[in-house]
Amino acid sequence: MAARFGTVTEWDDPRGIGAVTDAAGTRYGFHCTALTDGSRTTTVGAAVVFTLRAGPLGEFEATGISLLPGSAPTTPPEANQES
Repeated sequence: MAARFGTVTEWDDPRGIGAVTDAAGTRYGFHCTALTDGSRTTTVGAAVVFTLRAGPLGEFEATGISLLPGSAPTTPPEANQES
C-alpha cells in the first residue's frame, strides 16, 4: 500500500500501543513493534509516515511507522532525565 502521512494521536507507553490519524481524520491503531527506529516508544504529536496492513481483528492498522524529520522526539522527555 502507498505511504500515508499522519500524526501520533494516542500513545500508551506501558502497553506499547497507540494510534495515528491521517490527514483525512481516519484513526489507525499500532503496536510499538511497528516503529521502524527500534525504539518501541514515541510521543503524541509526532508527525509520521506509515503504511497499512490488515490487522487481526479485520481492521487496518498502521505499520512501518517512521518519524518525519523535525518532528517530536521519539523518546519521551522524562526518559532522557538522569536520576
